[in-house]
Amino acid sequence: MIETFISRLTEKGFCASTLKGTRHGLLKYSQWLSGKYSKSIREASEDDLEAYILYLKETLSHGTVRLYLSQVRKFYRFLHQEGVLLRDPTLNLIRLKKERLFPKDIPSEHEV
Repeated sequence: MIETFISRLTEKGFCASTLKGTRHGLLKYSQWLSGKYSKSIREASEDDLEAYILYLKETLSHGTVRLYLSQVRKFYRFLHQEGVLLRDPTLNLIRLKKERLFPKDIPSEHEV
């Protein structure tokens, strides 16, 4: 299923680095799911996905977690649109907001 999705992205003209990153992210998710819960991608629930997000947050930056979650969402949307899944388990997941980064040193009025 992952390779079918990657093939579809290739047809749409995504660049090689995007394809490689997406494949890596989805394989990481698939391995975690099968290792932690002995489930396939088709069997994953919303609870499994929420647990995956918590797992990612333990070791990865906020931006990387958002990227992996985005890849998983797109993959499940694809599976649902293709009729592989009757329901997309990512539909009700809370979207992680982009972190707002502020400069380390904000200049004073006199420095501006």
